[in-house]
Amino acid sequence: MPSVKNPNAPSRNRLAARAAKQRKTRQKAAALGQLARQGGAIAKADARRGAKPGLLPTSGPRAAVSKKKQRKLEKQLRHALRRKMEAEGEVEMKGKFCQRIFWGSSLRTC
Repeated sequence: MPSVKNPNAPSRNRLAARAAKQRKTRQKAAALGQLARQGGAIAKADARRGAKPGLLPTSGPRAAVSKKKQRKLEKQLRHALRRKMEAEGEVEMKGKFCQRIFWGSSLRTC
């Protein structure tokens, strides 16, 4: 039977592999940071989130927005702009944008 100090601790091989992986990721991050200092395309923080030259990070504030979310954001911006213009008195909302009034359970359109 092999002698084991603590059976609940990770093995030496596992510890060595983990250290090697961390060393490799640190070297990669340092290389990408050097690229950024030399006028590269990406920031060090984005590089840590998976960004590469030409690719956005997968998380964080600079992550790529999905097409569905992009459509929703554009729709919200258009509507906000329309409301702002209406408040300034430049354009009146008409046509499809008729107000709906809810009276109890019945729905009336003007």
